[in-house]
Amino acid sequence: MGALPLSIALCLISPAPARGLPEVRAVPYPESAPTHPAQPDPPAAIPSFDTSTPEPAPEQPRPPGAASLTVAGGGKGARWTSGDERFSLGLTVRAQVRYEAELEDESAEQSFLIRRARVKSSGWMFGRDFRYQFELGLSPRDMGMTDDGARFSPLLDWFFEFGQLRDLTVRVGQSKLAYSLTRVQSSGNLQFVDRSPANAEFNLDRDIALDLRSYDLFGLGRLRYFAGVFLGEGRDARGATNFEMGSFGRVEVYPFGNDGTHGYQVDFSRAPRPRLMLGAAYAFVDGATRDRGTRGNAPEDGGTTDMHNVTADASFKMAGLSFLGEGFVRRTRRVAGPSIPAGGNLDPGRDGWGWSGQAGYVLAPRAVEFAARYGETHPLRQSPVARLRQPGAAVSYYVLRHALKFQFDYHATLTDGAPGHLLRLQFQGSL
Repeated sequence: MGALPLSIALCLISPAPARGLPEVRAVPYPESAPTHPAQPDPPAAIPSFDTSTPEPAPEQPRPPGAASLTVAGGGKGARWTSGDERFSLGLTVRAQVRYEAELEDESAEQSFLIRRARVKSSGWMFGRDFRYQFELGLSPRDMGMTDDGARFSPLLDWFFEFGQLRDLTVRVGQSKLAYSLTRVQSSGNLQFVDRSPANAEFNLDRDIALDLRSYDLFGLGRLRYFAGVFLGEGRDARGATNFEMGSFGRVEVYPFGNDGTHGYQVDFSRAPRPRLMLGAAYAFVDGATRDRGTRGNAPEDGGTTDMHNVTADASFKMAGLSFLGEGFVRRTRRVAGPSIPAGGNLDPGRDGWGWSGQAGYVLAPRAVEFAARYGETHPLRQSPVARLRQPGAAVSYYVLRHALKFQFDYHATLTDGAPGHLLRLQFQGSL
């Protein structure tokens, strides 16, 4: 009889069999986790000229054949990937809330608005080599809202890329033309609240295009090129057009190798080694119906403009320092329209040149950056391009890099001899 109690005691203190009660592990309270985790490096970009577009990989392992849904912060958004990884759908959202005050000699005005409200989706179909991206702009400024209604549809981008060949990737659809570096860099990745006046005047914007490109020509990690044709009608082209179109070509050289950070104007990585990008581009617009090529207003006479556009730019980063410079030249030839009066003069084309240069430094360990910029625009011949000089400075606080940030900048402007002041404060949030 004494053996029975002993056996019961042994059973009570022995470990449960593998098929018994489930294993219970200690889980620390949320308070024990770091309250300020280290910010990750900028996400890897999908193969596009806009290197800010994220391509997050599934973070958690999953059973073979099971689809995955990943939701991440830091501007990566959400991504659904099929079990066989042949299909992927990513979604990100971004908004900018801006206060702006502009002061001149005898006038002052202010605005408080949603400057940009964007919804973007990107991914691949039938394998990672067949990619797509579309982006919607939903704010009043995105759609060019006036008292008479919207000038544009909310569709900003919709294109497809066929990347089976490394040195001959094909893109077709509506997107930013690969002409100016700072224009193609995302508006969410800027060092200042917005781009320079020189870029605003001379850049080429979105259009429907077919182009060839390579993000790593010859596999050297030092060369990229872009070349193609575009409709020349700009965003929201519709209806039939003539055979006057546009063409462009761009080359980029990375003497120290391309690490993918030149899609960002800020050196968050603070890597001690130098990183340099040198780029140049040419674009011709044949019979442009707008006075800035793919943008602007139609001439009053109803005519067209042939345009030659040249730009060069450079980006340098090292140890938290960043430098960015760009220059532009535009020459035009006006073609008379049907409404020009007899003996009258054509509206002149917007011939001119401009440049801007900026530099910034990110303080460590706080993500605070101080930056300065100077830019000019000048007319050529009888052009209506403004003769402008604009020095400026910016202070930015990056809570979560570009995904969550506060920016303040101030510019003193001298436009055709008239002084002015521009002050802007902006908050950006991204998911």
